[in-house]
Amino acid sequence: MATGLIFSGLPAWLTSKTNPIEVLRSGGRATGHRFTVLRQILIVLQIAVSLVLASGAGLLTRSLLLLEEPVGFQTSDRIVVRIDPAAAGYSIDRLPDLYEQLPAELQRVPGVASRSLSQYSPMSGFNWEGPISFEDRPVDPAHHLFSTYLRVGLHYFETIGTPVLRGRVIDERDTASSLHGAVINRTFGDRFFPATDPIGHRLSIGEEPGHNADYQIIGIVEDVKYADAMRPVDPTIFMPLLQTVPYRVEGLVSVQARSLLINSVELHLRPGVEAGASVEANVRRALARIDPNLSPMAIMTFAEQVDRNFIQQTLMARLTSLYSGLGLLLAALGLYGVTAQYVTARTREIGVRVALGADRRTVLTMILRRAAGQTIMGVAIGVPMALGVGRLIASQLYGVTGHDPMAFGAALIVVVLSTQIAALVPARRAAAIDPIRALRVE
Repeated sequence: MATGLIFSGLPAWLTSKTNPIEVLRSGGRATGHRFTVLRQILIVLQIAVSLVLASGAGLLTRSLLLLEEPVGFQTSDRIVVRIDPAAAGYSIDRLPDLYEQLPAELQRVPGVASRSLSQYSPMSGFNWEGPISFEDRPVDPAHHLFSTYLRVGLHYFETIGTPVLRGRVIDERDTASSLHGAVINRTFGDRFFPATDPIGHRLSIGEEPGHNADYQIIGIVEDVKYADAMRPVDPTIFMPLLQTVPYRVEGLVSVQARSLLINSVELHLRPGVEAGASVEANVRRALARIDPNLSPMAIMTFAEQVDRNFIQQTLMARLTSLYSGLGLLLAALGLYGVTAQYVTARTREIGVRVALGADRRTVLTMILRRAAGQTIMGVAIGVPMALGVGRLIASQLYGVTGHDPMAFGAALIVVVLSTQIAALVPARRAAAIDPIRALRVE
């Protein structure tokens, strides 16, 4: 309402200030000239704002594309099932039977190629972190070493599609009573073993004296994000589901007990099997056969789980792109209108030029040069504004700086092309003017 009142009231106010004698002497051009200047100013501002919105949309879209790109795992033909054994009444001593029944029952679900269990699944938004210690390094109270960690079942990396870089993964050899083995990710190896091969080295969760060699590193896998998609990949340790350490510190005992409770079941479907209602119903029936109380809290594809991490970023990118398109449309329409008005007001002049020998290219150049001047002024105002906005939203970007040249270059090209195309239509009309008819206009 305010916009309507302002932009209808302003022209009316300008009209009321017009001197009638000047209008009569100038053939009605005085008020038109005043309006034209105002329109030109508005068009320049619209072009500037359009450039700001277009560059912002480019930055957010590029950031979103980089964020959504899965690192270290596959999303196609994968399903994650969220369960809560504790809520279903399972105590720690009942977990071995459950973890034996779950894979066997789920493997019989039609269309399932492989399955596994884990404390958390990739891009679930959760993971545990704590201090760690190494067999060959004394604990430094002033500089604690930290890593994320989680428990996974057999065939876990195969099921989620994570490549194995070196060594082996957790398999049937890693039982509750066997040698305690752990798999690390690439970032863990690069950070804590930059110059040596980490395989064979021993480490422990926590810093309890006498417990710095509880797990031996048996393999290295590609990096995967679990908790925060905006942060770099954390160093991560993967441990077998039921291998435990006889801690004496109460805090470590409690944390270890809670870590034995899985949260996720991962399923890799055979090619061509749709992850739809049929598969979901079969999974629910398989869980019910094990225990009617073991109902899933959620069943979703890996792609859906990844997308849930970027709801806010997706909304921001779509809204900014929408507003950018609307702003660019307004700027193009405005430039088209102002250029068309200019052509109409200069019809007689253009006719004279053509009659005196000006060719079509000369007329086109004259009209487009004027429109280009407005575009250049808009760009000159918009570029510093866009750079400022880029710095403001830099904290919301991932893998892209607030002055990313690709985003700014694309925005600049789109704005310039759009405005020049909008000006080309009336310019072509001016170039096609019949000089005889133009001289008769007034």
